[in-house]
Amino acid sequence: MHADEYGKGQRAVVLASGARFDRRSWERQASALAVAGFRVLAIDFLKPWPMHGRPQPTHDTKTSDDVLASVRYLRKTGAQTVAVVGANFGGWAAAARAAMEARPGEIDRLVLLAPTAVAES
Repeated sequence: MHADEYGKGQRAVVLASGARFDRRSWERQASALAVAGFRVLAIDFLKPWPMHGRPQPTHDTKTSDDVLASVRYLRKTGAQTVAVVGANFGGWAAAARAAMEARPGEIDRLVLLAPTAVAES
């Protein structure tokens, strides 16, 4: 997975972008969070988003796996709390999948910016 990491600290944030954006789109927000004392991981998803329509996760590569892998990496490397921010399709991956699939307490906060609809649970 491709990711940019910013800052240091025990409080961490995963930034998951939408369909027309990538990890570099979060640079301004990630830098501001780092200055505020957060460790930030802005990620690109392994499976590219379709340009039209909703992403169709497969059994081998789901977008939620990328979010959960990021959360678990941050926890394993010292984060005491991890928040996930998802925008658009990133919100779908973060909310509809990762937050539901996470172990209790893995994701401390969830922020959704214009997420796509969540039809199934």
